[in-house]
Amino acid sequence: MNARNLFRIAKKDWIEVRNNKELLLPLLLLPILLSVVLPLIFALVLPLDPGTPEDISNLRFIFGILDDVPDGGVMIIVMTNSMLKPYLLIIPTMVAMIIASDSIAGEKERKTIESFLVLPLSDREIFVGKVLGALIPSLAISWVSFFIMGFTLNIAGRPNLGNHLIVFEDASWWLLNSVLVTILSFMSTLFMVLISAIVKNVKAAQQYSALGVIPIIGLVISGVSQFFLLDVGGILIVSGILGAVAIALAYLSTKRLNREKLILALD
Repeated sequence: MNARNLFRIAKKDWIEVRNNKELLLPLLLLPILLSVVLPLIFALVLPLDPGTPEDISNLRFIFGILDDVPDGGVMIIVMTNSMLKPYLLIIPTMVAMIIASDSIAGEKERKTIESFLVLPLSDREIFVGKVLGALIPSLAISWVSFFIMGFTLNIAGRPNLGNHLIVFEDASWWLLNSVLVTILSFMSTLFMVLISAIVKNVKAAQQYSALGVIPIIGLVISGVSQFFLLDVGGILIVSGILGAVAIALAYLSTKRLNREKLILALD
């Protein structure tokens, strides 16, 4: 594979997304909502009603929170770990799916797929280039959102956190963003590139994006109910499951994405 060809394919997709306001707007608003607005609400509102002393004591025990953390800070830490972790996973999922939905379906919709397929590119270069076009922005936006979320929580929640630094001092957050987010981005990209190759237009491809959010909603519910938490062990379990799904999707995508089948799908 030629690295320059891969970059050209990815860059072409980035330009198309940049020029499409329907795709660009959610790519900007979603990270702002989940990494700025929601953490601000958590940091400023949750300490106003931290709950009964018995509830706070139980939460300190379950989440391993030290006694020198004020009660308001306990609520920030608990809700950050039980809700914001899965919410953060929405960013790589949706960013990857939004961009990947335009990868091939967009070419069909703009009537440029024929001219794209006659370029001197191998089937593997087309596949990898399309995947990188969605995967790279997804990971980049996820890391930026992670740091913004952490700084927002620590700055806004400082009066209730004392000298403690949340998110950045927790190894599970770094594991989440470096391992689980990467696997989830890759899986979401593969799924949507595959769907994009099958359907006729971008809107039809985007209808499938809701499927990627359903498991995350399940993680939010399980986190709030404390049934399943994304601690180090939980992250490794979910990463293993999604990694297996990603491998299966990679196999299906390589079988589906070739010139002959893409051309036949145009008829």
